[in-house]
Amino acid sequence: MQNANVQNYSLSVSGGNERTKAYMSLNYSDERGQYKADNYKVYSTVVRVENQAARWLRAGTNIQGPYVDRSMAYVNLNNALRMYPLGKLYNDDGSINSYPVDGSRVYNLLLNS
Repeated sequence: MQNANVQNYSLSVSGGNERTKAYMSLNYSDERGQYKADNYKVYSTVVRVENQAARWLRAGTNIQGPYVDRSMAYVNLNNALRMYPLGKLYNDDGSINSYPVDGSRVYNLLLNS
């Protein structure tokens, strides 16, 4: 378990003259979940350029690009409420038993550590 938090950062720049306008932004978002392996990061950018080619013609482009890095925990704490309290947490060789209760499809909470 860890403290969950969210961080967001943005940087934008814009400018231009009478005929051409431009805008660019960079964004970063970092969300840490309550488990060590539960993270969500997003890197994104936006670029816009617009040009007044003639009095009657305006042309432009808008480009957006994200990159997502997501890792999820095996199980969540709500599974502890549904789990039968008598089970085998560890296998005979000392490794973590993924399904501690026979016949149950509920993951072992220790998989998140």
